[in-house]
Amino acid sequence: MGAPSVSYKVSYTSPPRYSGSRANGLSASVRYKVAWADAFTFVNDVLGAVDGAPWAFPASPNLRATEAVINPIGVKSGGAGDGTTGTVPGQYFEKAHIDVTFNSQASQVGGMDVSGSDGIPAFQFDQSSPVEMSSFQIQYSPQMIKIPGGSLKWALTNANGTSQTVPSTVKDPTLSGAEYLRKPAFNLNITLHNCLYVQASNFADKVGKVNDRVMFGNCDLETVLFDGVSTTQRSLSNGVAILDVTLNYKWQKIGWNTAMGSDGKIYRYLTKQDQGVYDRTDINPASIILPSQRWRPGNLRR
Repeated sequence: MGAPSVSYKVSYTSPPRYSGSRANGLSASVRYKVAWADAFTFVNDVLGAVDGAPWAFPASPNLRATEAVINPIGVKSGGAGDGTTGTVPGQYFEKAHIDVTFNSQASQVGGMDVSGSDGIPAFQFDQSSPVEMSSFQIQYSPQMIKIPGGSLKWALTNANGTSQTVPSTVKDPTLSGAEYLRKPAFNLNITLHNCLYVQASNFADKVGKVNDRVMFGNCDLETVLFDGVSTTQRSLSNGVAILDVTLNYKWQKIGWNTAMGSDGKIYRYLTKQDQGVYDRTDINPASIILPSQRWRPGNLRR
């Protein structure tokens, strides 16, 4: 946002306060005075709830707004409280004091601004192609690949290069065909924040399919599987309901349309009808949750 969209002044009823620590860096707390009718809009602006860009502290742009506390003040001229008004901006009170906390760790939480920065924030999994207003969780773990019977043999050397002698009476390994090989893989959950709605027709036919192009910087074709969608609903300070939508992906280095052959090598396979077992399609986040489904400045603003 860059700055609030409503009028405000610094209030000196509580002077600006600064603190710092080795763990969290510098922080600041500043009291602002705004019209009570504009209080929620001011908070949404400074926290980046609308566009994902928290307000940069004017005295130190490295600090970003992370918290805000609203305190209505001053009764409107001629106003009278009946015990039922005053909780809605514009009712009963005239002004509001808003204490805003700015923190040097703001880029790691909240709205996630990815525009115009020299360094892509750490919450972007693919720093070469950041996803606006998103965060991610990832778990690296091996994928189990079945080893076909008869595909292995005993080595002539040990791991240190010394010779290995296996008696002729010892059977070859994997005669049962029940052994497994572990290959690199990860589970990736990308959460798109500030979504207006989900549309099942965008992704229902994509679940269980693999990528038809390179994804996430260097994940080759058919190595990423789209494993589903989940949502969490929350409310912004202005009462608007919003969704955080999590996209689930599974990557395995050898690809999804592959298996180990009887000679111990990995091969790509097809069905008898020359089709991939896992069909390919566009499973990039922007094709599942369209840009029109993301909240932008001014959308549903109150």
